[in-house]
Amino acid sequence: MNTPLPEGRKKKPYKPPAFEVFHSPTPPAASTRTVWGRLRKKLGQVVRSICSPSSSAWEQRIELAFEIRAFARMRAIGSGDVLLEVPEVACRLRESPRRVRQSLRLLEANGIAEKTPSKDHWRVAA
Repeated sequence: MNTPLPEGRKKKPYKPPAFEVFHSPTPPAASTRTVWGRLRKKLGQVVRSICSPSSSAWEQRIELAFEIRAFARMRAIGSGDVLLEVPEVACRLRESPRRVRQSLRLLEANGIAEKTPSKDHWRVAA
């Protein structure tokens, strides 16, 4: 139960905190002094992290591309191209379909794979 305050009771006046604010001895760089400067700096960091592929992710993509090429060679009956389905390759190699598509695009850039008009079908040189 909340009981109301007596009529004669007043609130205490505001008292500022007793601690002091720490200021760094050197001022920040001119570009980061304003909120917009700090925001621009942070956005630049985010864009660089998104646009530049990290070496480990890039190496994994290349490794998966080699595995896809080896899988295509295994499926080849004779000489010529092999038709691969992304869901099947993803299941066989235990990877996500998205990562398989990324690796196939990498192979496509090197002239080894070619996308067909069908959504998830790729023609890979054996």
